[in-house]
Amino acid sequence: MPSIHCEELTKSYGAKHAVDSLNLEVEQGEVVGLIGPNGAGKTTTLRMLLGLITPTAGTALVLDRPPGDHIGIASIGSMVEEPAFYPWLSGRHNMQILADTGAPVNARAIDAALERAGALSFAGGRVASYSQGMRQRLGMAGALLRSPRLLLLDEPTNGLDPEGIREFRTLVRELAALEITILLSSHLLGEVEQVCDRVTVLLGGCLVAEARPATLSQQRTYRVVITAEEVEVASRSLESFIIDRIPPATLLVSAPSGRDVSLALAGAGVAPEALIPERPSLEAWYLKITSPSDTEEVLHADRAAASR
Repeated sequence: MPSIHCEELTKSYGAKHAVDSLNLEVEQGEVVGLIGPNGAGKTTTLRMLLGLITPTAGTALVLDRPPGDHIGIASIGSMVEEPAFYPWLSGRHNMQILADTGAPVNARAIDAALERAGALSFAGGRVASYSQGMRQRLGMAGALLRSPRLLLLDEPTNGLDPEGIREFRTLVRELAALEITILLSSHLLGEVEQVCDRVTVLLGGCLVAEARPATLSQQRTYRVVITAEEVEVASRSLESFIIDRIPPATLLVSAPSGRDVSLALAGAGVAPEALIPERPSLEAWYLKITSPSDTEEVLHADRAAASR
């Protein structure tokens, strides 16, 4: 069974769909990233999966149980929006309160969680004195307190310095190696690309695209720089490939190899000024999907399909 299964999951506020007919599955041990602009529905999705808000329509199963089920929730660690603690108490005291108000944990669990999250060194100080990055680390420690089978994380690296982000990246891969499932939202696409097995893009509450970063990096794109007079001839010679134009005289060509591109251009008598191989990034793929013109086409097609 998948760790998360959503079928037509919807949350509406009046006429506005915060999440619109979401179909999503996350397998055990998989690390999946939710990406999208502000207001796309990422946090709303996580809150529904935790049972913090009730869906308007559709269904979800989390660890094979309804969201918020008391048995299932004991195996879920979460950090949704900025973690909240008692500021006048120490980090360790806050963790003790978490330990005392849920399913029992052993005596070493607090120290183990603090150490794994990189918060052990400052856990004795009052939370009021913490930086945002320190609070994020303490929030991560709270999420790990009961050795969860599933982690739901909302912007987990918010406020972390570069070293902290690198440590978080290592932690995620260690947890995934233990078959712990992780669903996280983030705006840091470079980090998502490095830690996630799969990414899903939400726009206007709809899931509009999915990709595996490892697959994106294997695609081959070539930047062809030509003279303005040769653009039409070059475009026709490359019509068997996927082409994007960048005015005035550059073509982005997706092709199996640069040799294929060169041979097609030579057959048309075009000698490019430059033929530059490029490695597609998650950021480039995401920006293409979320550009205003593409966004309108994607959402229109998605809603048309839903109406059939």
